[in-house]
Amino acid sequence: MKAITTIISGALLVLLVLIIGGAFYSIGARRSSPHSQEAAQEERVDASSIKGMKELPPDILFRLKKDFKDPKEYEEALVLISQVQKDALNVGWVQLTRAMIILAKGDLSKMKEMRESGYHGDPRDLLGEMMNLPGQTNNWGLTPFDMKE
Repeated sequence: MKAITTIISGALLVLLVLIIGGAFYSIGARRSSPHSQEAAQEERVDASSIKGMKELPPDILFRLKKDFKDPKEYEEALVLISQVQKDALNVGWVQLTRAMIILAKGDLSKMKEMRESGYHGDPRDLLGEMMNLPGQTNNWGLTPFDMKE
């Protein structure tokens, strides 16, 4: 009986985390300016050309375009993210992608190294590393990037 109670408690906790994460994502999406969203919508054409890639949140596309001004690097970053989407992860790929972008600081080789290392052994470690950056305000990768120019 105690084991069943523990399993149910764990499942409820996971459900709560998913609900809260979705709420943070939708709040951040509503705060974005319409102009920035239009710009990000145009970017989706680039991402859609990558075979098997899931649609990226507009804030991620916006940040990638900002961090990787060279079109070739931008495309390589998109391909890398499409690979992240396919990896077996114990965190959400959107969360992990945001953490990778923050930690890379515009350096594509750092993003590649993160994936090649198995996300430093565990994707949760990468999220923790991001959260430990001085001044970091992104809530475990759940908070969308600011889309202001």
